[in-house]
Amino acid sequence: MTSGRSGPGGGGPAASLLVMLLAGVSLLAGGCVAIPESSTATVAQRMDDGIPGGDVQEPDPELDAPELARAFVQASARPDDDHAEARAYLTDDAQRQWDTESRITLVDELQLVIHDQELAVSEAPDDVAVVRVTARRIGRIEPDMSFVPDWGTHDMRLVMTKESEERGWRISQPPTDVVMTVDDFNLNYQQVQLYFHASDRPGLVPDLRYIPAQPSTAHPGKVVELLQSGPSASLAGAVAPVLPRGAAMRSNVSDARDAVIEVNLSNLGKDPTPESYRRMVAGIVLSIQSVTPRPVRVMYENVDVLPEKKLWRMVDFRAEMQAFAPNLDLPGLMVRNGRVETLTGEPVPGPAGAGDYRAETAAQSVDGSQLAVVGRDLGGRPTLWVGGYGEDLLPVEIDAETLTRPTWRAGTSELWTVADGDTVLQVVATGQNGWVTRPVPHRLPDDQLPVTDLRLSPDGMRVAVVGGDDLLVASVSSDNEGPRIGGHHVLHRIGEEIQARSVAWQYPAPGEQGSEYLIVAVSGKYPVMRISPDGMVFQRYQQSNLTQDVTTVTAFPKKDVMVADQNGLWTVQDVNSYWQQHTAVKNGGAVPLYPG
Repeated sequence: MTSGRSGPGGGGPAASLLVMLLAGVSLLAGGCVAIPESSTATVAQRMDDGIPGGDVQEPDPELDAPELARAFVQASARPDDDHAEARAYLTDDAQRQWDTESRITLVDELQLVIHDQELAVSEAPDDVAVVRVTARRIGRIEPDMSFVPDWGTHDMRLVMTKESEERGWRISQPPTDVVMTVDDFNLNYQQVQLYFHASDRPGLVPDLRYIPAQPSTAHPGKVVELLQSGPSASLAGAVAPVLPRGAAMRSNVSDARDAVIEVNLSNLGKDPTPESYRRMVAGIVLSIQSVTPRPVRVMYENVDVLPEKKLWRMVDFRAEMQAFAPNLDLPGLMVRNGRVETLTGEPVPGPAGAGDYRAETAAQSVDGSQLAVVGRDLGGRPTLWVGGYGEDLLPVEIDAETLTRPTWRAGTSELWTVADGDTVLQVVATGQNGWVTRPVPHRLPDDQLPVTDLRLSPDGMRVAVVGGDDLLVASVSSDNEGPRIGGHHVLHRIGEEIQARSVAWQYPAPGEQGSEYLIVAVSGKYPVMRISPDGMVFQRYQQSNLTQDVTTVTAFPKKDVMVADQNGLWTVQDVNSYWQQHTAVKNGGAVPLYPG
C-alpha cells in the first residue's frame, strides 16, 4: 500500500522517480507514438480565464539533459496559457505535436540519477540524448478532469536535441500526455464538487473534478463548462445531466458588479417544466457554490429561469440536499455477545436487545425506524432479520453460508447484503410486513472476490466495496429489472502484506458544505485510512492506542469516527487526532454500528 499520500489539501508522497540519461543516443525505434483522440471539452464563451499570455522565460541553457527533463515535468504542472512554461522546453516542432488536452498522468515525486553506464551508448553524436523517465504511477486525470486511480509503473523517453550553446537542450519528441507529480498537481489544481441528480430517486450526488487553482475568478466558468460535458464516466447511468443536451452559454459566466455570479444560458430544449428548471438551477448553484460562496443568478436568454427568485444560494435547495436526511440525534448501536445494544451498553428494545437473534452484526436505517440483524438461527446458519426498530423482526429467506453486514439504501424500505462473498442481494419490503431478495448484477472480477464488506453511499447511487482485500468504489444504476453495480475503480491495491477489512462513508450533514471520505480499516502499521471516493486523497490516521487488528469502522455526520479492535471501541475527531477509548466498552468483541 502507498501510505501518507494525499490529494489537494493533504501531505506529499515519499516515493521515487528515476530519471536516467542515455548519453549520445539517436532516436529510439518506436519513439513516435499516436496522439490520443480524446480531448478536453470546452465552451466557446466562458468567464475570463485570466491566464497571462505574455513572454515565457526560456530554460537555463546550462541545464544538462536530466535536469532539463526534471524541470520540464515540474513546469508541466502549471496549466497557464496551455502549459506555456513547459512548452518552452520543447523544440518548435515538438510544441506543435504535444497534446496537452489528453489525459494527465500523475506520478510520485522526482529523484535524479545523472548517469547509468548500462544505458549509455558512446558512438552517438554529442548533440542528441535520450532521457528515460520511470516513475510509480498514481493515476490519471481524464479529459473531463476526473481522477481515475491507475497504479503501476510509468515509463517514458524524452528525446532531446542540443540546439546551440546559447539555447541548450530542447525536447524534440514530447510525451504522449502531460506528466506531473502529484505534489505539483496539488499546488496547481483545486478539487471541486459538481452535483448531479440521482437517476431513479430524489437527491443529489457529488462528482469530484479538478480545475486550475488560479485564477480563482475563472472557477465558476470552469464549473459550468464541466457541467456542460455531463457526469464523469464513473457515474454513468447513476445520475442525470444537469444541463440538457445542446445547452450553450449565451454569454460568458461573469462576476457581476454586485459580487453575483451570472450564468446566462441558451438552447435549453423544447417545453421545459418548472420542475426541470429547478433541478437544473439546483445543480448549477450547488456546483458553483462548491468553489465560491457568492450568490448565483441563472438566466435563459437574459431572463431569470425561475421567476420567483433572482439570486440563489445553497440554502435555497435544502429540500434537494435533504431528500433522505439522516436523523442526527441517533446515538449509534453496537453488537456484543449476541445482543444489539446502544453505545452506552443498554440493550435495544425487543428481541434484538434480548439476544434472540444471536446477532453478529446489524444496521439501523438513517431515520432510525428500521433495524436489520445478521445472526444465527437455531441450527447455526446465518440469517437476516428485518423490521421496525424495537419490534419483532422477520427472517428473510436467504440460503447462504455467510452474510455481510447489511447496509440501508437511501430511504427505509431497501437494504443490501452480500451472500457467500459474491452474490449481492437487494432486500426490499413487500408492503405486507415482509421482505424479499433480488440479486444485484455486478462485474467484479475474481481477484476482487470474496466481498467481505459493502456500504451504500448516503445518496444510494454508489457503493464502497472491500473485495479480495482491495477497496473499490462503483456506481449504482437501475433499469426495469432493478439496480445493478456499474463500472468500478480499485482505489488502491493494498498488496499481499496489507489487506482492507472494513469501510464506512464519512459525509457532511445535509445542507452543509464539506467533503465525503471513505474510512477504511486495514492490516499493517497504520490500521485506519481516510480516502476520497475517487482515490485522490489518501491519508493515514494516527496509529497511537490502536492495535493492528482493527476489524470494523463506522462513521456518521457530526460524530467521531469509531473503530473496533481487540481492546474495545475507539473514537477520533480528525485524521491528525489521537484515538480515545469509548468508556462503555473496554474489551474486544463489540461491533460498532452508526446508522446506514
